[in-house]
Amino acid sequence: MNHWRLLMMIPLLLGARLVAGADDAAALADFKARCAAPGVLKCVGFDVDDDFSAGQVGPAADGRVRAAMDGSVRASGAGSLRFEIPSRSPPNSSGYWLDSLGGKFGQGSTFYFQFRQRFSRALLETHYQEQAGWKQFIVYQAGPSCTSVQLVMLNQYLRGLPTLYTACGSNNLNVELPDGDHLLQQGDYRCHRRDPQPGRCAIYVADRWMTFSFQVDVGTFGKPDSRVLAWVAAEGEPLRQFIDFPGLVLDYEDSPGEGFNRIQFTPYHTDKDHRQEHPVAYTWYDELIVAWKPIAAPAANRAR
Repeated sequence: MNHWRLLMMIPLLLGARLVAGADDAAALADFKARCAAPGVLKCVGFDVDDDFSAGQVGPAADGRVRAAMDGSVRASGAGSLRFEIPSRSPPNSSGYWLDSLGGKFGQGSTFYFQFRQRFSRALLETHYQEQAGWKQFIVYQAGPSCTSVQLVMLNQYLRGLPTLYTACGSNNLNVELPDGDHLLQQGDYRCHRRDPQPGRCAIYVADRWMTFSFQVDVGTFGKPDSRVLAWVAAEGEPLRQFIDFPGLVLDYEDSPGEGFNRIQFTPYHTDKDHRQEHPVAYTWYDELIVAWKPIAAPAANRAR
């Protein structure tokens, strides 16, 4: 039996309860319908071995591959992408999953992407000694991921809420206020850096699928005419905008012909202390869609 298929079946053989939508067939049909929409360039359901090829899955710092198919926790289909974050692990605790965006998006272009993600309670509640925070994704120009043509989402400073930055952390997508405070999130939220409260901030939710959806307008490199918009919701709730950042300056690294063309999923945690003992944590990804037209919300995030 194939190695990845065996990994997927282990929880079933042990009698683990499936964590999926109330109607598996309907959830899969909904994902396939969104994948078949006009403008879609890439769909990854993390349901087959080809979604976990050697070129897509990278090892952790200790050489082990902790990006695996999980058939017991999924938003739809046969599986999801699961990362394990073990105790006493370094910044690269779990490796990564990497793929193309299905196209290249340079100056004057717009692209959309959407995915589902789930967080274990241990990941959200562990007080990691180094609080720089763990990442969710990196979208960037092929090559080193720490580059000018880059967009990163992370749990910065372990605030318990998603924020974004570009250009290897030199430009946070925060709105500066006249009193010196910043809005970490905008749109339907007014999430203040000085007092990030639930209700005013979109926060992570444990043990439920969350949908993250993005629109990236790439303007002219070096000018303040790019824009990032983002929406989020836990399963059963409607999507709400948590990022609306116009006037963004994006620039190229080496050539004006550069553009976004790679996406990486990873829980990489900057400066994580490998000496710290903590509960084993997990995060899962499912239903990645990339398109050059807007992507409909999953059925789990539509009004009923």
